[in-house]
Amino acid sequence: MIEDRIQILRRAAKVSSRENNEHVWCVIAGNEKLVDDIAYKAITAKDRVQILFRESIKILDKYTSKRFDCIMLKGETLKISELRNRCNEKGGASVEITNVHINEMPNLLVIVGPEESMKSFNGETNRQNAKINILAEDHTSSFIKAELNTRFKLPSFLRNTVTPILDMSDVVLSAILVSV
Repeated sequence: MIEDRIQILRRAAKVSSRENNEHVWCVIAGNEKLVDDIAYKAITAKDRVQILFRESIKILDKYTSKRFDCIMLKGETLKISELRNRCNEKGGASVEITNVHINEMPNLLVIVGPEESMKSFNGETNRQNAKINILAEDHTSSFIKAELNTRFKLPSFLRNTVTPILDMSDVVLSAILVSV
């Protein structure tokens, strides 16, 4: 992480005009607090970064529901790198989409979801002999919110006992950039 900051400082030290700054896209995923922080930083730098969309996602499993947030940004390379570093420091997942990806790779797709879903997606594409190239991948190192599914009726004392255990469970989120 120190090396990343040094690289950002070196790039910032170079004299460049705003017209010549390269723009990149970035998808950041993590818990709600992390994405709120990144969104705030992006809003304060609105002349350099644009928020394309933000989404709260809830995935229902058999017994649990998992919640996470996702945001897509477009902006100057240096500012996006700064936001990505902040995301990685706080345990989020981020995937950067550069002009090289856009110009040279056909049919780009960003997939965000729990790691076990990503593994089954990769397994299914291999079984179907689909031609995909994984261009970039990142994983969260912090927890995303997991709670008991509301369709199961449990006494409140039991629900209150089980919920903290689910919050401590390790739900890793993956973000993958794929060329199809």
